[in-house]
Amino acid sequence: MDPHLQFEEKNDNIHTQIFDLLLKMDIDGNPAPNLAKSWTRLNERTVQFKLRTGVTFHNGEACDARAVKFSIERNISSKTNSPSYHVLSSIERVDVIDSYTFNIVTKHPDGILLNRLCVAGYVVPPGYIRNVGNTGFEKHPIGTGPFRFSKWIRGSELVLERSAAYWGSPPDVGRIVFSFADSRRRVDLLLNGKVDMITDFDPQSISSIEENGFKTIKEPSFSAVTINFNLIKKGSPFQSKKVRKAFNHAVNMDELIAKVKMGYGIRRATLGVPGEFGYNPYIKPYSYNPERAIELLRQAGYEKGLTVSLLVDDTFGGASNPVALELKRQLTKVGVNLVVKGGNGAMLLVESRRKANAPPFQADLFMRTCPDAMAHIIFREGIVVYDSKSPWSLVNCPNLDRLLSKIIHTIDPGKQQKLCYELERMVHEECLSLFAYQEIKLYAMPYSINYEPHVTGMLNLSEAKVIGD
Repeated sequence: MDPHLQFEEKNDNIHTQIFDLLLKMDIDGNPAPNLAKSWTRLNERTVQFKLRTGVTFHNGEACDARAVKFSIERNISSKTNSPSYHVLSSIERVDVIDSYTFNIVTKHPDGILLNRLCVAGYVVPPGYIRNVGNTGFEKHPIGTGPFRFSKWIRGSELVLERSAAYWGSPPDVGRIVFSFADSRRRVDLLLNGKVDMITDFDPQSISSIEENGFKTIKEPSFSAVTINFNLIKKGSPFQSKKVRKAFNHAVNMDELIAKVKMGYGIRRATLGVPGEFGYNPYIKPYSYNPERAIELLRQAGYEKGLTVSLLVDDTFGGASNPVALELKRQLTKVGVNLVVKGGNGAMLLVESRRKANAPPFQADLFMRTCPDAMAHIIFREGIVVYDSKSPWSLVNCPNLDRLLSKIIHTIDPGKQQKLCYELERMVHEECLSLFAYQEIKLYAMPYSINYEPHVTGMLNLSEAKVIGD
């Protein structure tokens, strides 16, 4: 439960109830005040922030500029080994000006600093952590968020209580119990009255849920399914652009969305989605053309077909994921034998990139969902997936790295937008992924709960309202 030691959507949905970020995304996907109430760019490398006054952590400790300095330095320290280090890696230092004023100085001009702070700018209590240590903090987290930690039964449930000292509008909900269950069991828990809200369930359950008197919400989000080719594996067939292009022509993604997702997905030409800064609306998806796919495979030396492995992250259903099984069925038609496996792919990938003597990442493709809490095209297509320095990257493309660096160094939004369009074109033309679809997030709950999903897809349960008793 330490926000500096975890970087997964399911964990962040809990973190954002207990902790606050320096900035947050507004309803339109723009950086907005949160713990930091205002900011001013002093020069190309320095931004000055003003904190809200009077904010305290759940234990009464002051949330001030020193806490911000401690939090950011803790996150980017090599001793912490934070999985979100890469998100804040442009920060050189934090200078405390007074109790509620601080400057963030970056190593170079950073045009996405504010977006970074919306993702990884969690503020934690320095005094409490020095007292109980990192292990104690992980077991009993303390933040400034709308809910405070109460109880955690690992693998079963996590209980949070409304914080009476919360600096913002008090939540309508007094208690949150997170129950941990797979997508099928979630539906049973809802129908049997064991939980009040579920997300990310099988769309084939929608009719059953609605027939039992519950409402469902279907909302396009900044989350996308990523199916990434392993371009750094020695001897990988995907080092050939013709093979990557063949796979994009071989899959009927519209059919997959209709059949497996019951239409609750929107096909995309890259990893970008509308609403993200830098999204290029002029790029069209690859056409479904199995004959062209077979010809491209022949040209690449695979006229007799090939066998490749797909690792599906356990957070996305593992080896039994129906999207993966449909991919396997479709690819068979062009002579591809797709071997589907499950596992903690994100952990295996990070360890292969960052741990000495760790085995290389062996899967030929890696599939998972990837939200964009940064609301900027560079999050998925740069910081997470394609930047060769990213711990989650399976790509090593110097031209792309140079373009990513140029985007980050560009402070002017208009110029940055044009460069992002160029990035989207490069990603598409190089076929760096098997491009799939934008997720339509699914939510189900009783009609007595009023909840409006956020565009990023992250849960903001402090905004949920309970109607009547």
